Amino acid sequence: MLVLRAARLFDGHNASLINDATVLVEDAGIIGVEPVGYEPASDCDLVDYGDATVLPGLIDTHVHLVGDSGVMALERLMEYSRKKSTPWSSSRCDGSSPLV
Repeated sequence: MLVLRAARLFDGHNASLINDATVLVEDAGIIGVEPVGYEPASDCDLVDYGDATVLPGLIDTHVHLVGDSGVMALERLMEYSRKKSTPWSSSRCDGSSPLV
């Protein structure tokens, strides 16, 4: 088991921080958050982040899941503009382009 300690914890559920938090991790998942004074077993791997604040993993919600992300993509942008198409666009069976 991995034990993470930090001065503060933001759990994403409460507006206030939890002081002197201990987070228990097993098999890449959080299995518990223990209060001040919790002493893990001596065989646990302990990581102490000191005065840091621990928070849940963040997700970049402004991400473009489609598009040209290959090498030299910006250089190809003008080519796509001239063609009025993109590498991810498709056409309908009748040959017309779908409205985007």
